[in-house]
Amino acid sequence: MRIAMGLYSTELTPADTMDQQSVFQQEMADLLGCRQLTILPPFPDYSLLSQNHSPKALLKVVNEVILSRRPSYEKELGWLLLPLVRGEGVVGVLFAEEVDQKCADAENLLLLERLARLCIDRLLWEKRGWRDGETSLWRREVLMKEVSRVIDLAENGGSLTPRRLLGDGPRVAQFTFICFTVTPAPEPWAGAGPIWKQLGPQLAESLPNEVLAAHLGGGYVGIYWPKANAKDAHLWAERLHQTLCGSDRETERGGEEWDLAVGVVRFPEDFYDDGPSLPWEKSDLGVELTAAEEVIRRATLAAETAKKKDEKILAYQALRERGLVKLESAIEKRLSSLVTDDEPGALLLVKLDDWEVWQRQHGSKGAAHRAKRVLAASEGECPVDAVVDWAGPDRFGVFLPGADADSAEERGRAIRQRVKSALSTTVQMGISVYPCLGFAKQDMLDNGRKALTHTGFFGPNTQTLFDATSLNISGDRFYESGRLEEAVEEFQRALTLDPDNVNVHNSLGVCYANMGKFEEAVAEFSRVTELEPNDFMAHYNLGCGLLSLARKGEAEHAFSRAAELEPDNAAAHFQLAKLCRKQGRLAEALTHLGRTVDLNPSWAKAWRLFGECFLEQGNHEEAMDAFKKALKINGKDGAALSGLALLYGRTETNLEIALSLARRSVELNPASALFVQRLVELLIQNRELEEALAQCERAVAMAPQDEQLRRLQEKITAAQRVSTS
Repeated sequence: MRIAMGLYSTELTPADTMDQQSVFQQEMADLLGCRQLTILPPFPDYSLLSQNHSPKALLKVVNEVILSRRPSYEKELGWLLLPLVRGEGVVGVLFAEEVDQKCADAENLLLLERLARLCIDRLLWEKRGWRDGETSLWRREVLMKEVSRVIDLAENGGSLTPRRLLGDGPRVAQFTFICFTVTPAPEPWAGAGPIWKQLGPQLAESLPNEVLAAHLGGGYVGIYWPKANAKDAHLWAERLHQTLCGSDRETERGGEEWDLAVGVVRFPEDFYDDGPSLPWEKSDLGVELTAAEEVIRRATLAAETAKKKDEKILAYQALRERGLVKLESAIEKRLSSLVTDDEPGALLLVKLDDWEVWQRQHGSKGAAHRAKRVLAASEGECPVDAVVDWAGPDRFGVFLPGADADSAEERGRAIRQRVKSALSTTVQMGISVYPCLGFAKQDMLDNGRKALTHTGFFGPNTQTLFDATSLNISGDRFYESGRLEEAVEEFQRALTLDPDNVNVHNSLGVCYANMGKFEEAVAEFSRVTELEPNDFMAHYNLGCGLLSLARKGEAEHAFSRAAELEPDNAAAHFQLAKLCRKQGRLAEALTHLGRTVDLNPSWAKAWRLFGECFLEQGNHEEAMDAFKKALKINGKDGAALSGLALLYGRTETNLEIALSLARRSVELNPASALFVQRLVELLIQNRELEEALAQCERAVAMAPQDEQLRRLQEKITAAQRVSTS
């Protein structure tokens, strides 16, 4: 087990600052006779200083003290800066103001340095009790203290100052909290259990300085990571999971195998349950919790759900998206009883444009106050029977009974004008109405969300009515995330609203093609060519779909039309070149390839196809030049390597080079019988019959009907008999 006071533990966390300062205050303030004493970490957080301090004025002195590891007395300002040295590093700087000048004497400075070291030793001995003896990680209380501090900053207008001397303005306090849970969990009486006793020291050593890890009790370990964005946090958690699980998978006692599951929560994003206020003092369990306890509870819930679902890592956001956590906004609850009839109505989903700015500048409480003022101003522009309530932290819904599309849009414009003139801020708006062809009244909120996403393309202070384009955007998002069936449903519903929308037909065709439904894809692309005869992409996509159905003549016609519409499009010429080559029309293929590489000279596949066409023509010099150009762009093009090997072999002067290229092509494409066959021919040429026979048997196994390979096999066997006789 690692000794508790290694490098990991000498880094003082921001939450320790007041405790650290109190130690120095008790021991040194009277001796210094100073007005104020502040402890700065090595990268100072200037929110700790008085408002009249300029970071730039202090920067030079702090740097000198850290680099020299010697105290500095600024006579004109009455400042004393004393480096707090521990081992090989500076763990902080004592900054005293209005210090008595006598303290600047060399003898007194020496005494102060010794006293500072004693204070550091006292602090570190106190901190030794904050470590969990079984795991070498921090105790739960230390982690909760830091999390509580950061949440308090977020709620009360503070910010996590970047760990550097000169920040770029205030930032919202945000962090990621990661919970690891182990299977099997230790018995209640077993403490951390043998698994975390084994993994704890390894985990502690692998963490960056700003990250805190604590044993939360039982089989749980919590990790606090400030200022991590969601993507980085997830990737980091994956790597850490792999590292820990790459350890010995059996415990030291009993040989019992174990596994880890991970839950990830992001603050503040994952804690807005109903409106702009954070949900402390309430939880979805109906139990009163502190802010830090709620963070740990949600991360633990995500980890336990990952364990039950047999997943390695699960984010709390994913629990919401998959319906594993029940979450219903205030507007959803109120709409549930208002959308059961068939009466007309409209819903405005209103998004606050300045929400993130308010969070950064005023903290979550200040942001919530401003958000509520926007809602109140909007409510003042609505009729008395309107229903207005929160749909999320940065948005609210306005339900207008009896409204149609025109009146809803007019009401939206009035709200936007009122908010802008009264509160000097703006909102975006997505509008859905009922009746709407193909949709129930209960779909209004979901349609409003899609309209709001659509509005996002136009920027702040805009609004959009739900339409086919809104559904096309929604379908594209499903498509990009690999949810093709849901994407098809969205595109089909969009065509219900606008049957002649060429963008939707094209999107649906692409989706069908990716599902392998080429007949349906061709039908959609054909419809686009009927609606927009001069649409290049429709003709190009139609050609690709027809090619997948082996309807080569029709495909060539579609690609030819695409090339007519956009003569400078390299892809259309490349597709025509491939078709011409397959039909033996090499001159036409070379013409199209010439146009392709003129338009896109860095297209390796085009140069390789050039080489293959020249090879079939018997133009070896041009073929060799083309293959070399392809390999200069992409050195791992197996077909170009194999073609070049074939050409070198035919010259017989570069047989070793030819064999090297052929072997590399087979390494890159081991399933290509053609590449193996070419290697076999070169091996026979070089009299390496044993390897030639082994490679030939591989090729025959891949292509048992290939007569040429059978003849090669017989040729090798005969050659071996001759050589042995």
